[in-house]
Order: sequence, then C-alpha cells, then structure tokens
Amino acid sequence: MDMFELLANLDWVNRLTALVETAIHGHGWTFYLGLDSGWTRARCEKVLRSKGVKVYGHYVANGDVCFQVPTKQAEWAEYLLLRAGAPLKYALFSERNRKYVGGAGQQRDWLSLDGLLDFLSSL
Repeated sequence: MDMFELLANLDWVNRLTALVETAIHGHGWTFYLGLDSGWTRARCEKVLRSKGVKVYGHYVANGDVCFQVPTKQAEWAEYLLLRAGAPLKYALFSERNRKYVGGAGQQRDWLSLDGLLDFLSSL
C-alpha cells in the first residue's frame, strides 16, 4: 500500500459524501479501476458527464478507484468507458459490451479462476 492509498483509505469525508450521495441517488452500478491503471476519477467523469451520465459515490478501496452511476445509465456508461479504453475491473454490467474490452481496456473477469483468485485475494 503506497502513501496515496493509505491517505485515501483514511479519508472519511469522501466516504461519508459517497454514502450521502448513494442515499440521495440510490444504489447504482459501481465501476472499479486500479489506482495504478493511469485512469483517474476525473478522467472517467469527463468521459461520462460529457454524454449526460450522472457520476456519484466516489471512493478508494483495496487499491481501486470506485464510483457509481445510476443503474438505468450503467450499460451506456460501461460502453463509453470501454470505448475510451478504461481498464474496468471485475464483472461487466452488460455482456453486449464485452466486444469493446481489449487493448488498453483489459478487464479482469472475476468469473475466470484467475480473476476470482485475484478478487478474493483483494478482500
């Protein structure tokens, strides 16, 4: 764990803000990106907000940058992020978007044995 991740885990203000935003907007779909992926929350927000997607509930946990979008917009948001090359982690919201995974947008599929072991080791 590097200093940034340590400080992010101790940041109770962002976690409380994420909790309040989730209470206001409802629990949506959560996207995860590795802290070392080269993609920041701001970069994802720029991609999504420019196309009308609401982004909320930001936090850092277990080496991942996490944020939520409304469930009604999750498939569109996932498509936009994958087309932009974001290296999303874990399961896809929509299997229709799987064809856009690849190259810079590699995704760790938690349904495979390696992905499942990676996921379990991060808990």
